[in-house]
Amino acid sequence: MAQQLLASLATLTNDEGIDLAEQSEQLAELFTPLLINPTTAAVRASTQNWTDDQISKTVEQAQLFDGGWAGFEQFVSSYIRLVRDFDPFSDSSSFDLVVSTFNDLQVAFSSARGGCLIHTVALWARKVVSGAFQYDREHNLPQRATIEYPTSEYIATPLLRLFNTTRTERSDLEFNRKNIILHLACLLCRVYFHIRQPTLCANVFSNMSTAGISLHGYPKSQQVEYRFYLGKFYWLKSQLKNAYIHLDWSWRNCYTDSRNKRLILKHLVAVSLLLGIIPTRELLEQFSLDGVYGEMVKALKNGNHTRFYAALEQARDWFIDRDLYVLIKSRAFTLLNRGVLKTIYEWSVDQRNPAIPYATVAAGLDFATQHGGYAQQVMAPQMMEGKANLTPTQVEAILVALIDQGFIKGKLQATSQRLIHARTDVFPPISAVLGSRQSSLELKDDEKWMTRIG
Repeated sequence: MAQQLLASLATLTNDEGIDLAEQSEQLAELFTPLLINPTTAAVRASTQNWTDDQISKTVEQAQLFDGGWAGFEQFVSSYIRLVRDFDPFSDSSSFDLVVSTFNDLQVAFSSARGGCLIHTVALWARKVVSGAFQYDREHNLPQRATIEYPTSEYIATPLLRLFNTTRTERSDLEFNRKNIILHLACLLCRVYFHIRQPTLCANVFSNMSTAGISLHGYPKSQQVEYRFYLGKFYWLKSQLKNAYIHLDWSWRNCYTDSRNKRLILKHLVAVSLLLGIIPTRELLEQFSLDGVYGEMVKALKNGNHTRFYAALEQARDWFIDRDLYVLIKSRAFTLLNRGVLKTIYEWSVDQRNPAIPYATVAAGLDFATQHGGYAQQVMAPQMMEGKANLTPTQVEAILVALIDQGFIKGKLQATSQRLIHARTDVFPPISAVLGSRQSSLELKDDEKWMTRIG
């Protein structure tokens, strides 16, 4: 069967009239990852007694591409050795052989003739990434304090080289290596996030913006995945509006029945809350996220610090696992303060009070935190200097911050320690203050290529 494989390869590689895309598809069928290709068992049986030298000499004698492509011969030899030594009962035990073959594939793909391996690279890259994740999971011991990803980190190198080969493609043919650049970009980002090094994605995004491609020419699923990672990347950089733009696009363009719809929403809701875009309870219930976000949404609306942070802490591990915890905890307090002040303002209007004393603000903030007061739950201990209650100066600082950021319209009377609020539109919509209304959101200049057609 090994000889039959080589004969098929010789016929396919020496056919000068074959279309490049067709040749690429047929080669991929011959090199389909193990356990998917039914012919591999027969090839394994026929090569059990072959030495490495015999494999290399037999491949050389097959005269693939008329014997003029040493890199391809090396990949074929590596593939046959992989099939010979592969353990069909355990993918992970043979994964080092898979990675070795993948490295040889990367070298062959980078040559001038590498376009015929486009489909093979796409298949193998996906196989190797998922295999590396599985291998690291199986070899991470429960007693370890930290999780390690040595195999996933290692395969990032050949994967990056493949990506660089596609981005530097200069062919004018319709079928060329850039056909899989988005696929490889998504896999690279998947690896970088998996190994907890998402900042490395910056290089991917930068190179994609100068690759001279149109995103519309690629499968919608790849577009969704790419912009999902871009949204997560901006979230970690605290660029909330940019994060929202990409996560919202991914959410709206993800296939309705895809399980990724919920995955995207987990992150989109977090961004939305901090931008004052409140999801409906029906939406949260539809995607089984009401248990995580439901209480936080209610608390954010009325500025209940205790309720909000209790809900956040209850699902602490869930938020930490998704890199959502820190930013939510650090950014939400300003919006919660606004909610408290709005409640106080509405009460003040009912009482026909033209201004709000600092003491009333302090009492409202303490009430919003219920257990121990605002000073103990929100203010850093070093800021309180051992005091149990907010001082007028600290209340004034909170109000100044809200006014300066545009969350409240009004002015302060320091001598009488009062907030004099505006007569109308005292609390502009959060989305208006933060510029997160749909009409004001747009892609950065270096990302507008994503909407270019043709």
